[in-house]
Amino acid sequence: IRSVLAQDFAGFELIVVGDACTDETAAVVAAIPDPRLCWINLEQRVGSQSGPNNAGIAAARGEIIAYLGHDDIWEPDHLQRMMALYQSDDPPDFAVSGAIYHLPNGIPGHQVMGLFADNESVTRYCFPPSSFSHGKAVIDRIGPSPNLEEHRFPEAWTVLSPK
Repeated sequence: IRSVLAQDFAGFELIVVGDACTDETAAVVAAIPDPRLCWINLEQRVGSQSGPNNAGIAAARGEIIAYLGHDDIWEPDHLQRMMALYQSDDPPDFAVSGAIYHLPNGIPGHQVMGLFADNESVTRYCFPPSSFSHGKAVIDRIGPSPNLEEHRFPEAWTVLSPK
């Protein structure tokens, strides 16, 4: 939440959606005095990220949707850079940024993920949902995210495999 509220681009709303949370998440969100912050808790647990994502998209008032996992952070210019793409003369339906994964608890090392046009040795491009954004109107064309518990395909990563 802090990394979103610290964005250089301030014209956003942050919708935090719980999957029928029973922990202290509601209290944590309520303790942050920012009018851009909204808490929604689903009445019934969906069990996959599709439920919270669809609820957040339905509640969103803006035209662009960006995702952030509960344990991820954005650089301060993340939204500004994404919005520059959508405000261009030929805006995309989807956009993706790179990501750096740091290992937990001070363990040295990291992994860089994203799209790398200049690296021919990369055979699989991979990025997490926190790197992903799209126009809200795309959902009108393709429909909401299916419940992935029922459809049995992964959602934690988006993978593009070049041919």
